[in-house]
Amino acid sequence: MIKLLNEKAKRFCSIRQDLEMIYDYYARSVGISYTTLFVLNLISQYEVCTQKVICERSMLPKQTVNNVIKKLSEQGYLELGDMPNNSKSKRILFTEKGKKYVEPMIQHIHNAENTAMEQLSDSQQDELLYIMELYEQAFRKAMKNE
Repeated sequence: MIKLLNEKAKRFCSIRQDLEMIYDYYARSVGISYTTLFVLNLISQYEVCTQKVICERSMLPKQTVNNVIKKLSEQGYLELGDMPNNSKSKRILFTEKGKKYVEPMIQHIHNAENTAMEQLSDSQQDELLYIMELYEQAFRKAMKNE
């Protein structure tokens, strides 16, 4: 029983890694790193995005996020703005050039994700999401217990 569970856990982890590799291959195909793609995607998801938000959502080190933001700013894709009531944090915004640069990439990813999801029936989509949520909760609980 334990061996079977171990094999299933390995298979799940392998599938999860394969999904991440798809994003990595796409990032490379458009000439950026997976980390840069991840950061760009996060910035596009939040109306108010800061380096702190990116670090929290990505688990990337602060220095890595800072380097990506600095490079994208130097390339003219991002600008940093002041945050009301917080002089330490800077809001990360796309420039017009940045919007034109990132929009096709993010749209391609969303289209691919939607196309993949459409391959499943409505009930399979709901089941997939439900099971993933159950797994996430069980995994979180199991990690706290160890």
